[in-house]
Amino acid sequence: MLTAQKEGHTNIYQCAIPERVAMQREATRLFQNMCVMKNGEVLTQLVKDLQLSKTDIEKLQSVLVEKAKTAPDEVACNCIPEEETAK
Repeated sequence: MLTAQKEGHTNIYQCAIPERVAMQREATRLFQNMCVMKNGEVLTQLVKDLQLSKTDIEKLQSVLVEKAKTAPDEVACNCIPEEETAK
């Protein structure tokens, strides 16, 4: 995520990607490394713990209302490969 350019005896470091992209990649990486059945629990705890503005909360509420329209009652575990659950 950083690039380095040598100038004399020093290195000049610069961001290779925008901050927003880096943050989104890290959040995605976190959720890709845990069971999807835990996503809601982790997100709920994050929302409880993080400082959010009223605008942030309104945006979250809007997204959740839209997601609720098509959300399944339960999500399937992705920890076990699908071919093993078919046995």
